[in-house]
Amino acid sequence: MVHQRPLHLVMSSILSKGIFLAYGEASMMLERLSCIGLVLMLMIGICFGQEKQDPSLTTGSIRGIVLDGDGKPLPDATVMAIPENGGLRAERRATTNAEGRFLVEGLPGGISYLQAFKESDGYPYNLFAFYLTPGEKMPNKVLVAVGQTTEGAVIQMGERAGYLALTVQDEKGTQLKTGFTVTFSRPDQPGGDQGPNVDPHKGLPLDYAKPLMVPPVPFRVTINRDGYQPWHYGGSQWQSDAGLIHLKSGEVFALKVDLQLAQPNPTGSTGSVVGILSTPDGDPVASAQVRVVPTEGPTDGGANYETLSSASGRFLFNGLPPGTYHYSIVGVRGYIPAMFSSEFFQQPGSPLPTFTVDAGAVTRADLQLGPPAGNLSISVTNRGGVPIRGSAHLLLTRADNSEKYEKDLISFNLILVPTLVPMRLTVEAPGFIAWHYGGDHWQDSAGILQLAPGRSMVLRVELVPTQ
Repeated sequence: MVHQRPLHLVMSSILSKGIFLAYGEASMMLERLSCIGLVLMLMIGICFGQEKQDPSLTTGSIRGIVLDGDGKPLPDATVMAIPENGGLRAERRATTNAEGRFLVEGLPGGISYLQAFKESDGYPYNLFAFYLTPGEKMPNKVLVAVGQTTEGAVIQMGERAGYLALTVQDEKGTQLKTGFTVTFSRPDQPGGDQGPNVDPHKGLPLDYAKPLMVPPVPFRVTINRDGYQPWHYGGSQWQSDAGLIHLKSGEVFALKVDLQLAQPNPTGSTGSVVGILSTPDGDPVASAQVRVVPTEGPTDGGANYETLSSASGRFLFNGLPPGTYHYSIVGVRGYIPAMFSSEFFQQPGSPLPTFTVDAGAVTRADLQLGPPAGNLSISVTNRGGVPIRGSAHLLLTRADNSEKYEKDLISFNLILVPTLVPMRLTVEAPGFIAWHYGGDHWQDSAGILQLAPGRSMVLRVELVPTQ
């Protein structure tokens, strides 16, 4: 293998060897420079030749046609070619022309699998086996040869899909758009459950306001949401034929789902906890993430349990081993996550209850949030207004209990802070004088920072270099 040295290294090497010529050596200088120029031109030509290597020498192509369920050419269909060794990362796509023909280029040598979809015509994105329809012959296995085009590939679509118009409601009759999972299963595909909660070819959550495409074959559907009982089409008979939905091509089936709250289910070896999450005014907090963690043992990576609060603020934990627990995190927008291990973030009037779980028993442990958090917006620059990135460090200290919170800062920062509590703020960075809120009087009342619930403060911190 020939190892080429970069151009700037070649030149520095030449100069370092003392090519400094006297007046009488002009002829030799021209001769040497001509040789050097020829070498450099050859090196540059080789480098550019490598960068502009013809892709047709390293990849192959597939040419073919897509036929609809009636055997007719299908225009404007999307064709996917997925290399066996590269997977979805190496996927290549093409669109069929008016005659249903396509050409997929840039494929590595070896086996590739062909599939096609056209949702506007009732042919769903069918990467998952659940969406395979009768008469469909996919995926096609095609051998790709480097530098060549494999001709004659045929993608035969099956029957067009049906449509499931799904409406999901909570215990208050409020329609849910997110926060639940939909699981489909087919009797002819044991173990092939699919949960189409993310649009696989758009990478976004599915829009349940629009009908879902489903294959025209018998299937079952289950809806799950934390804090609620699983919902099955067919009710208690969902595992029998009564739980099967079978739509024809193009048929639309409206399905309304009324979710019911899950019930405590203590056992001989575990207990249950039920509670209501509310605001300081007593209003229920819905769709909040609630977690409980044992007071003994690791809080990170150890046993913990999570759920979502319902529309009425209710949350439920089943299957808890006997012991003492506390609420570790409550994720509610506008409120600080309640962290039992950090007293700095404890809001006045929002103590985190500790509760005991007994085997075979149901424990009631409500949780009320404190006041909303405050927002502290901080930008950090030098005296010239240039942002200081990565090296600045923030230190917040509560004046009422000496608890601290530290954070490495970027050029602009938005930080949730407890409200109605006195704090002192310091910003430090290597090579700069420490900045204190309140300036020279930061240690007295002028250095106290205190925000009202839900209020924001903007601070522009200008650091002065050390002398």
